[in-house]
Amino acid sequence: MQRTLWDTVNRLPHGVRINDTILHWGLTQEMTRREMKFALEVEQVLNRIAEPEYREMVVEALWLLGRLDRLVQSDQPNIPRDRPLDIDALLRKANELFVLHNHVLFCCNRLTWKGGMGKKN
Repeated sequence: MQRTLWDTVNRLPHGVRINDTILHWGLTQEMTRREMKFALEVEQVLNRIAEPEYREMVVEALWLLGRLDRLVQSDQPNIPRDRPLDIDALLRKANELFVLHNHVLFCCNRLTWKGGMGKKN
C-alpha cells in the first residue's frame, strides 16, 4: 500500500485527510516512496483510528484510490483541488449509498425493540 498511497498523495495538491489528520503533498517532496519515514508517517495516522474495522475501510479506500489512475490524472478529475481529499467523507458517502441501495434503514426502522434482543414491541 505504501507505494500506491505515496503516488496518490503526490497527485493531490492539498494531500489526503484521514481521521482529521492530513497527509500533506509536501511529504512526497521530502520523502521517497520507499522511504521508511513515509511508511511510519502513514502508520502513525492509521494508528489514531480506534476502531479496527474502520481502519481497514480506510486502508481499502486508500488502496482503491491508488488504482484510479485515470480519475486522478485526468484534466478535470472529480476530486478537490482546493482542499485535502477527505477519506472520512468519502467513506460516509459510500455508506449512505450502501444503505440506500440495500434499504437497510427501511428494514431496521420497521422493528422497534423493547427490553432486549428478540422482544418486538
